[in-house]
Amino acid sequence: MNQINYSKNINLVPDKAQVEIAIAVNPQEYAKVWESAAAEYTKNVSKPGFRKGFVPEAQVKSEYFTQISEQAYNDMINFVVQDVVKEIEQKPISTVQIIVEEEPEHEHKEGETHDHDFKFSLRYAYRVDPKLADIEKIKVARPAVSVSEEEIKQSLDMLMKSVNEKRDANHANEDSELSEESDSTLTDPEAPEITTWTDEVVKLLKIDGVNTVDDLQALVKSEIEKQKNYEQEMLYRSQILDEIVKSSEVMYPELVMQDMLVQQEQEYKKRVEKLGFEYDKYLVEKNINMSDLKNDWIEMIKTDIARELILSQYAKETGLAPTEEEIDSAIKTADQQLKDKFSPEALRDYMKYIISNNMAFSKIYATVSQD
Repeated sequence: MNQINYSKNINLVPDKAQVEIAIAVNPQEYAKVWESAAAEYTKNVSKPGFRKGFVPEAQVKSEYFTQISEQAYNDMINFVVQDVVKEIEQKPISTVQIIVEEEPEHEHKEGETHDHDFKFSLRYAYRVDPKLADIEKIKVARPAVSVSEEEIKQSLDMLMKSVNEKRDANHANEDSELSEESDSTLTDPEAPEITTWTDEVVKLLKIDGVNTVDDLQALVKSEIEKQKNYEQEMLYRSQILDEIVKSSEVMYPELVMQDMLVQQEQEYKKRVEKLGFEYDKYLVEKNINMSDLKNDWIEMIKTDIARELILSQYAKETGLAPTEEEIDSAIKTADQQLKDKFSPEALRDYMKYIISNNMAFSKIYATVSQD
């Protein structure tokens, strides 16, 4: 598409981290866009008696006037948005909202123009770098993980119940070709029900290295510790970031919040409908207050925004960045859905951003954590 001349008035709204741009396209410029759209449309039209692209342009303009006008309108908007955003230092980190004061009157005819400018405005959020806390001064102690006797007992009771249920299931299906081969003497349909753990019973479980009740208790305790350590590690990592967020200054762009809130509700609706419920009826039947739910989402969104901004800013300030080889490797192993979502260039930028943030967290973790 050829260059479009337009006037613009740019206004920064720092307290919202927002750019607002008023655009005006004069009638003569819009007429050129319309003619260009008509010429492009003509290339793809075929009618009886004419090969594709050879239908007289005047006939195409007359018969496909509405479609051409819609195309011209979209072409003009898209060109201006891309052109003006490319020029401005503050790049969008939210959806670029387009507010149209008045759509062009679709009464254009060749050689004619409108008698007034076509006006619309753009609005989007831009990034404001957070003011980071002094990472060196932040220390987060790791809570100790312990396993109680009651937790071990509960796990052993669950194991006993599971073994007995499997024995009963094998008994019910002992004549079926579908019944599973027993991996333990205790799950044999002829085996007696377990009522208490003894060394003899433990041996029948056929677990390598586990021959006594003490061995079984030690194994159960070890598995509980592994799970609790994993859960505690995930919580600890969140606590580190939350502590930095508390001590940093972070701007939450309003339009980014709106975008993420809409996305959150769409995903929630998909999950509800995937379960076979009608969304509106589900909310009523479950007595779900959307206002309260959205408030919860907003707090979650603010946390996500703050963490990402802090990690990317820390990476920026400390010069952390992946090599080209690391980016290439990440792209090769990326999910196909992610590859479909981004253009090759955008995917590369995204991978660089993710890897940089991971590098930033690793460095922060080493500085802040107290083991």
